[in-house]
Amino acid sequence: MTNAGRSYANSVLGFDRLYAYSRSGNDTATLNGSSGDDTLSITPAAGMMRYGGGGGQALAIGFDYLEGSGGSAGLDSAYLYDTDGDDILTLSHQQQTVETTGPGGHVYGKTSGFEQVWGCGYNGGRDRVNFLDQADSSFFFGSQPMSSLYYADGTLVGEYAFKEVDAVFGGGGDQVVLHASPYFQEALSNTARDELLLDEAGSNAYWIHLHGLDASAKVQDARLQKNPDGTDQDSSSVAAIDYLFNLSWEQW
Repeated sequence: MTNAGRSYANSVLGFDRLYAYSRSGNDTATLNGSSGDDTLSITPAAGMMRYGGGGGQALAIGFDYLEGSGGSAGLDSAYLYDTDGDDILTLSHQQQTVETTGPGGHVYGKTSGFEQVWGCGYNGGRDRVNFLDQADSSFFFGSQPMSSLYYADGTLVGEYAFKEVDAVFGGGGDQVVLHASPYFQEALSNTARDELLLDEAGSNAYWIHLHGLDASAKVQDARLQKNPDGTDQDSSSVAAIDYLFNLSWEQW
């Protein structure tokens, strides 16, 4: 720790609960996992690690930047929560970050080494999530309430309640399922219709944009696109699509 140009260290051992407070400055807190099944939660105001097997908890309050790492064993989970503004969540296999946008925008939470990581966009704003694939066979599920990316080694990353979903694939025979909502109209387009997608940004429209799907990838679900006779087609093998909710078919 550093204060007024001086560095110093404090350490404690054997406590079931640990609380750390930041009162001023640009402070950073790191929460490390154990060999048990740990759960990390990061919000704009605080970060908390609950250790599995009755191992207690560690809480960091008021820090500008919070970082958490999973333990060497166990099934570890992490949750990254948004602010009330427009935030960006980036989910990859190696690490996951959440950041604010606009003037003074910054990353306030980062995780790595967790088997499951979820971003939660419940606090308002038009939040965006970026999924980054690997060059292997991954499975992506997209719907209006939530989306997730399941990697070949079993790592799972996902989001709840984000308005804009952007997924970049790295090849390798990926599978995609887009779950149509029974309460809204949906529409499918290729990237030639991105202008309409951009026009919808800032509105209440929800969308998923997929990039980099190879020829072996399949995008599946009922009502993805219309056949000439007006019936629904349940699969598509396009290279990139924009999947918009809250739009009627007549607009395309």
